[in-house]
Amino acid sequence: MTTPFSRFVSAVILVAGAPAALSAQQHADSWPGLWGASRNATAAGNLGSLRGEMQVLWRRSAQGGYSEIAVANGRAVTLELRNGMDFVVALDAQTGREQWSVRIGPTYRGHGGSDDGPISTPAIDGNDVFALGPNGQLLAIDLASGKERWRHDLVSAFSADAPTWGFAASPLVDGRLVIVPTGGAKSRGLLAFDRASGKLAWSAPVAKVTGYASAVATTIAGVRQIVGISADRVYGVHPQDGRVLWSAPGTGGNAEVSNSVIPLPGDRILFGNWEGSTLIKVAMEGKALTAREVWKSWLSLRLRGSNPDVRQCRNAGDRLAGAHRCGHRDGGRPSAGVSQ
Repeated sequence: MTTPFSRFVSAVILVAGAPAALSAQQHADSWPGLWGASRNATAAGNLGSLRGEMQVLWRRSAQGGYSEIAVANGRAVTLELRNGMDFVVALDAQTGREQWSVRIGPTYRGHGGSDDGPISTPAIDGNDVFALGPNGQLLAIDLASGKERWRHDLVSAFSADAPTWGFAASPLVDGRLVIVPTGGAKSRGLLAFDRASGKLAWSAPVAKVTGYASAVATTIAGVRQIVGISADRVYGVHPQDGRVLWSAPGTGGNAEVSNSVIPLPGDRILFGNWEGSTLIKVAMEGKALTAREVWKSWLSLRLRGSNPDVRQCRNAGDRLAGAHRCGHRDGGRPSAGVSQ
C-alpha cells in the first residue's frame, strides 16, 4: 500500500475582486466535466477579464486522488480518497464548504509508484452527477441533494476488465444517455445508459483492449456520432442505438490508450500515445462512412493521462504539438509534458 499524498483543491475568482460576476455569467463560467462544456478544453464567455491577477476564492486539502473538478450550478464536484474509501464530494463553489458526499467503495490501491485514490472526472448535467470509480462503479447522483439514484458495477454486471491503473475514463453525457467505455475479452465495449433509470440503452463491442480514454461526441462528415479509441480500434457509433458507423485500426499492440481522440476540421481525427500519432480522415462514400489513414508519425502526442486540464493540437503537414497539464497514476505525481 502506498501512502496517500496530500493535495489541495482551489477555486479562483475569474473576475478579480468581483464575486457577483460569477453568478452573472454562471453558465459561461461553468466547467461541468472533463475538458469543459464543449469537451474540447475551451471556455465560453468573455475571457478578457482574466488578464488581471486572479485571487484565490477558497482552498481546502484532501487525502488523495487524481480527479479534476467539475463546476456547474453553484457546485464543485470531484472524487477523492477518505480513510480508505473513495467518495464523490460536492462543495459550494463560492465558499468551498462541503454540501454532500457519496461513498463509492473501497479505494483503489496505488502501485508502481502511484498513490491510492480515484482518477476519473465526474460529469454534471442539469441536476445530475455521473461518476466512475476506479474499481468500476458507475453512479448517478442528484446534484442538489446528493441522493444516489442508481449505480452499476461494470465488472460484475457487464464483464468489463479493470485496466492496469483502474477505471479512469470520464462519463460522457449525451442527451438522455450517459456513456462510458469498457474493455476486456468478454466486455460489452462502449456502454450507454439511460440517465434517468440507469437501464442499459445500448452497447457497442467494437474495441476489446482496456484503456483510459473517454468517449467524445462530435460531428464528422455531417453525421453526429460518439467516437472511441482503444489500442485495437478507433471507431464511431450512432448516439441513438450504438450502431457502428466506421472503424479503423487503433494505436496497435495491447498498450492501454490514455488519450481521447481529437476531432479536427476537415473531418479528420487525431489519436495516438507515447509511441506515435496517427491522423485519419472520415468521409461519406455512397451511404456509408469510411476511414482512411492520412499520415502516421513517430511524434508523440504525450497527453499523459485521461484528464488533461488544457490541451492544444496544431497540424501543419506532419508537424503537431500538444500541451497539457494533468494527473496520471502511472509513475506517481501529476506532471506536465509537451512535444513538437
